[in-house]
Amino acid sequence: MSAYDEAPLWTAAFGLLLLEEVPLGPLPMRALDLGCGTGFPSIELAQRLGPTSVVHAVDLWTAALERARFKAFVLGVSNVVFHNANAAALPFGDNEFDLITSNLRINNFDRRNAVVQECKRVLRSGGKLVFTTNLVGHMAEFYEIFREVLRESADTAGLDALDAQEQTRMTLAGTQALLTGGGFEIEKIEQRTLQMRFANGTALFAHAFVKLAFLEGWQSVGPTQRLEQRLNEQAAKSGGLNLTIPMLAVRAKSPEK
Repeated sequence: MSAYDEAPLWTAAFGLLLLEEVPLGPLPMRALDLGCGTGFPSIELAQRLGPTSVVHAVDLWTAALERARFKAFVLGVSNVVFHNANAAALPFGDNEFDLITSNLRINNFDRRNAVVQECKRVLRSGGKLVFTTNLVGHMAEFYEIFREVLRESADTAGLDALDAQEQTRMTLAGTQALLTGGGFEIEKIEQRTLQMRFANGTALFAHAFVKLAFLEGWQSVGPTQRLEQRLNEQAAKSGGLNLTIPMLAVRAKSPEK
């Protein structure tokens, strides 16, 4: 865990998009970051809001919270507080926060509706919820080749499993329904794409973050040796493996209470 930090590869691009949409006043602000992991963007947000504001950050990953606390200590950021807590059952009172952020986490929560209801509960009237997510269509180039390999081997169970993995990701319409169904007023939606480049499939599968976040799920669909070979062949033709990541940032306002 002392060597782990996901921000440089994956969450940084989404986190910078999130920080573009976060209101930075009026000060002082009391903010909450859901699913803070190893401390990004919680620590960055605390610094950008300044010392008169406080950021509370929650996660259930104990080792990540320890690393986040260490990073905040080393950086001298004293206005961020980390909690081991469930986003679907927050340990805070009603109307405590002016701002809630979440970077690539709401899409991964099992009980999204409960999380949104908790956000509504702990936000003051007019408070803002700002979050990012990737969407269905994530790494489209990769999944197209994966499906070709599965079809060639007539692996219908694998195709179904791959589709099921893809459908766990959020859609624009689903995101809007989640928020409006929870009583939030959507103020802004920002869509962009991120390009991730690898030399070939072997480099992709060997990458530390890919092994942590994705590889086990891909391997559960079926053997990946043929897939890796096909990705390498495609990369040799194209001068590399380029993967497109759809990005979504949403800013919503808590209703009057």
